[in-house]
Amino acid sequence: MLNIANALSAVARRGPGGVLLGIGSAATGNYLALMWGAGIRCALGGLAIVPIRSVR
Repeated sequence: MLNIANALSAVARRGPGGVLLGIGSAATGNYLALMWGAGIRCALGGLAIVPIRSVR
């Protein structure tokens, strides 16, 4: 289960990153939105593994 969570986050992070960088000025990119998006996704990933009690 942990491997699925790790692999899914690696696959799912590519698309939204480009969208978040595209917000605002095309010349500089919006790195603030990118960092906020990354922080939120990390928090959601951490919350997703809270219910796991043990590993066989």
